[in-house]
Order: sequence, then structure tokens, then C-alpha cells
Amino acid sequence: MFLMFRSKFYVQDLSGELSSLAMNVAMLELEVRLLEAEFAYLTTSSRIEGLMSRHLRMEHITPGAIVDATVLYAED
Repeated sequence: MFLMFRSKFYVQDLSGELSSLAMNVAMLELEVRLLEAEFAYLTTSSRIEGLMSRHLRMEHITPGAIVDATVLYAED
């Protein structure tokens, strides 16, 4: 009889642990979805282009800016 009660409480403990783990899994899945949404926003090309133009001050390459590599290393 004692073994039956012990088994019953053990199963109840495991059931509670399972519920807790299921809740943790659900919370982690939600966090993953939020992080994926944030990553999608942060990596949009229009946002990156805006940040690049604002902070890096990069310009388009003009044909005059392209030179032969030997000119760069020519001795005077």
C-alpha cells in the first residue's frame, strides 16, 4: 500500500515538473520568435543602407576613382 502512495506522489511530482518544463519551452519558443522578428527588422536592406549612409559616409565609386594597381606602387 505504501508503495502505491509513493508511486502516486512520484507521478504527481513528475507531472508538475513536466508542466513547468512545458511552460519554459513555450516561453523560450516565444523568445525565439521575438528574436527572429528583431533580427528580420535589424537586417532589412533599407535600414542597413540608411545606417551606412548616416554613419560611414560612403559614396558610390566613380570611374575616375578606379586606377591601375601598378600606379599605387610606382616608385617616383
